[in-house]
Amino acid sequence: MRRAARRCFIGGPPSSNVTAAGPSSVADCALVALHCDLLDGLVYIFAARGSTMLLPCPYCDHEVIEGADTCDACGQPLTESSLPVPASAVERALLTDRVRLFQGRQPLTVSPTTKIRDVLRQLADNKVGCVLVAEQGKTIGIFTERDVLMKLGDKASSLGDRPVSEFMTTKVESLPTSAKIAFAVHRMANGGYRHVPVVNEQGDTVGIFSVRDILSYLTKKLAAGK
Repeated sequence: MRRAARRCFIGGPPSSNVTAAGPSSVADCALVALHCDLLDGLVYIFAARGSTMLLPCPYCDHEVIEGADTCDACGQPLTESSLPVPASAVERALLTDRVRLFQGRQPLTVSPTTKIRDVLRQLADNKVGCVLVAEQGKTIGIFTERDVLMKLGDKASSLGDRPVSEFMTTKVESLPTSAKIAFAVHRMANGGYRHVPVVNEQGDTVGIFSVRDILSYLTKKLAAGK
């Protein structure tokens, strides 16, 4: 391309000031060559940008640039040597099934002023491990069985009249419905979570993904021989 472009400039239209003789022709040719170099560089850059491929991360489906070493979203390594090779159908399912399988079971929701004793009663009556704390339709916290053990302990009875807002976890991590189960397990393990809300594209909570769900899922897969 570069040689062709130079020939085009040097053998350009009659109005061109590039001639075949004299010292000025050397300078002109050098200038043309420099322009061609710059042009080639720009063409290469734009061609490279246009050919850049975005591939889904095998863990979380976040789009990553082909050849990237790690995923910007989940931090998992993307080199071929680090990609898990499913040794069984169960492992393959973990890498393909989505947490949307667990949506539809609406989590319990309480207001931030709900008394602790009422929250504990709801947990026990519904046999669940967490409640979401919402205000004006927005989730502002989560209260789990771990909060009961770590923050209440043996003082639960004396703290029964206190609002749940004083003991809830305010940093609520969530998972999109499109997240793969393997990614969900990885995130829960890294964060030490036992319950993670599942949200749709609008940010609405459509389910809860829990350690109990993981165990139930694996038990069914193993029992079915899948």
